[in-house]
Amino acid sequence: MFQRYQIQHQVHYGPTGRGYDPLSKMSRSEMVHRYENQQSRLRLLHDRYGSLLSYQDGDSFLDLGCGTGQNIRWLAGAFPQSCLCGVDTNRAALDLVRTVSSSEDIVLVERDLSEAESTSWLASKQYDHIIFSHSFSLMIGPSRYETRQMRSRLLEATKMAATKSIVILDDMSFETAPTIQPEQRTRGVVTEDLFVYFDGEQKWSVCMVPYEAGRALVATKHRN
Repeated sequence: MFQRYQIQHQVHYGPTGRGYDPLSKMSRSEMVHRYENQQSRLRLLHDRYGSLLSYQDGDSFLDLGCGTGQNIRWLAGAFPQSCLCGVDTNRAALDLVRTVSSSEDIVLVERDLSEAESTSWLASKQYDHIIFSHSFSLMIGPSRYETRQMRSRLLEATKMAATKSIVILDDMSFETAPTIQPEQRTRGVVTEDLFVYFDGEQKWSVCMVPYEAGRALVATKHRN
């Protein structure tokens, strides 16, 4: 099942897949409508746990799996002095943000986060806050073991790159091993206990909190 969904996700979130609809065929007015009417999960979390997140205007943010800019749009408005970077595998989704966003402080990068090269790229960067918004659960390898290894490498690189916090807004459970939950014919999500990726960590404090759109893992880095 892991290999099946790994292959199908490449189609689902590809240029003609259902994941992003026919974005490349949208008119500018349709792009604007979609961009401006998106719901930011990160905003919902921040509204309830702003003191925990401790975001400041001027901090830098990296949105891994930014899609069509749900969180990017909110961050640009809430923290206008901040540098923002969004990463996604779908070029049309990134082009929508480029076309519609008025902010000059947004960098958009086309990358597949499941690839080893992307992990190396991430480890070489530095951002105050790194966010996975309904994207970490889509990191699927060809087997349960390879899925755990890939996700572990990705989060290790994330911990190297983040200087203040990591937020994962996503499907999660208390299963000790990655488990696939089918959602559509071409889409499934991986759920598991995400605390395992922070076991033994001395530099991070980690908690799971409920909010309006589900649950979130929030990891804050200890100050030296």
